[in-house]
Amino acid sequence: MSSSKSPLVGIPTRSITQPGRREVVQGVFNAYIDSIQASGGVAVLLPPRAVETVHRLDALLLVGGEDLADEDWWSCGAPLPPVDAERDKAEALLVDRARINGVPTLGLCRGAQLVNCVLGGTVGSLDPVAVGRHRGPNTSDSVTHHVHIAPNTRLASVMKQSGEFPVVSRHATKICDLGEGLLASAWASDGSIEAVESSDWPFLGVQWHAEWFTQDVSKDLSPFLWLIEEASRRS
Repeated sequence: MSSSKSPLVGIPTRSITQPGRREVVQGVFNAYIDSIQASGGVAVLLPPRAVETVHRLDALLLVGGEDLADEDWWSCGAPLPPVDAERDKAEALLVDRARINGVPTLGLCRGAQLVNCVLGGTVGSLDPVAVGRHRGPNTSDSVTHHVHIAPNTRLASVMKQSGEFPVVSRHATKICDLGEGLLASAWASDGSIEAVESSDWPFLGVQWHAEWFTQDVSKDLSPFLWLIEEASRRS
C-alpha cells in the first residue's frame, strides 16, 4: 500500500493500434486519469502482466472498452469483434488479486461486466430495441438515460440519492446472471442491470460512464470520490 497522502489507483491499459504504425500503444483515455486526479488520487497505468503490483496499490479502476472475448461468459448473444482475450485474462488476474487483498475497486461499463464474469456471472447482448436506449446509432456515440437506484445500497450512499438518476451510456451488452457475492443496485427502464456491488469486498460497478458528460448530464465524480475515500481508509 502507498504511504503517500494521495492514494495510488491502478488502471489497466488497453492495446491501441494507430493507423500507419506497427507499434501497439498501451494506454487509457485521459478522462479516466483526470477523474482519478480530480478526486484526489494518483493514476498508475498498469500494462499487461502487472498483477504482482496490486498489493502495492491503494485502489483499482477497471475501465470500458471492447466486448468480453470468452463466449463461456455469455448467456445470450456473442461478443462482437474486435475483442482482446489477453486483456480479459490480465484483468481477471487483477480482479482475483484485488478481491483477495481487499483492494477497493471501481468498474465502469466493461469493467463492471468483467468483475461480474470473473465471479461466476454472465453477460449478454441487449435486444435491438434496448440498444438504442444505451448507445447511439454509431458504436462511438453515447446517449443519456435514467437509471433507478435502489435505496439502502452502497450505490445510493455513493450517489447520495436513490430513485431516478440521469447517466451517460454507450454499450450494447448487459449483465445477466450475477456473480458470487454480488447484488444489483440499479436498473434501466428496460429492466437491465445498471450497477452491481459486493457484500464482502469494497467493489462497485456501474454500466454508465461516470467520466463523461453531455449537454444533458454533468460529469459526476461521486464513484471516483468513493474509490479514493475507500483507498485512503485502506492505506
